[in-house]
Amino acid sequence: MHLTFNMDVKVYNEVQDSTYSPVQVDKQNNCDLNILGIKIGSINGMIQRYANRYVQAKEKFYELRGAKLVAELENKLGVQLGSTVSVKLNNPDGTPRLCPAGRKKRDASCTRKSCPESFTRIGETEMCQKFMGFNVPDCSVFGSNAVLHQRDIGIRDKLIYWCWTPRV
Repeated sequence: MHLTFNMDVKVYNEVQDSTYSPVQVDKQNNCDLNILGIKIGSINGMIQRYANRYVQAKEKFYELRGAKLVAELENKLGVQLGSTVSVKLNNPDGTPRLCPAGRKKRDASCTRKSCPESFTRIGETEMCQKFMGFNVPDCSVFGSNAVLHQRDIGIRDKLIYWCWTPRV
């Protein structure tokens, strides 16, 4: 008997501006912007404003998908992201777990329930969920029984949202 699942892993970075001191750019003499010999600004100030904009951004979570990061994650997990993984199940004493002897195959007309596309099943329940991010989604597009859930993540009243819907 095997447990089979899809290895769908994502890594997020959380920017916490309270851990950064204000960005300071050292003044350089050769970073002035001139037009017709008139100084109109400095690249130093532009770099400092851009860096502060990143640290003090409203969107605090960024998905990380660099090739080296994905390769390292796949190396640590021992499997490619997005692939199907099968894990052999054993009894507590280490012997292979077998299917019950009296189990019968499903009737050919029987269809197995599944979650809608891009939803994942919640444990052994009849419900599925999908993470929707930081914007309030319209869960009703997933059916009349779909329910919106939210949770405060403790960063300036920031909420994350996800939808639940029954298996079909």
